[in-house]
Amino acid sequence: GHQAAVHCVDFGGSSPGVVSVESRDAVTVSKDGTCKVWNIDVRYKFNEDPKCTLTFPSPDGLPLSLASLSKGKTSKFVATWSHSSGLCFWSLPKGDMTSQIPTSECGALRHIAFSPGPVAGHESVLATVGVDGRARLWLPEAPK
Repeated sequence: GHQAAVHCVDFGGSSPGVVSVESRDAVTVSKDGTCKVWNIDVRYKFNEDPKCTLTFPSPDGLPLSLASLSKGKTSKFVATWSHSSGLCFWSLPKGDMTSQIPTSECGALRHIAFSPGPVAGHESVLATVGVDGRARLWLPEAPK
């Protein structure tokens, strides 16, 4: 697992109290400056633990605060946010950063979440809520 406290967990389309039945992955971010993607499709009744399938560092190595995993059986993106590195989009399964939006542009954020399905012809749309009360929508860039 992580080497320090976990700041956020997302189950690919879930709100804090509802796990998506299609989700096979979860994402966590930590004070240790890493993001981890987990395979949660394990046999819990046999005491199997989720398996970490990918770990990648924050762009600046500092702690990450928020994370969201795109929805569906095969998640294609992770979004992370921290005050120091801003809003970042990462493509799966390799964890390559596809775009980075500085905090000066996206603002300080309280919550981030991917849409539960396509929106206006886009497969994944990220909604953010800022400490200023503004809600904004962002499109992750497709892997090149």
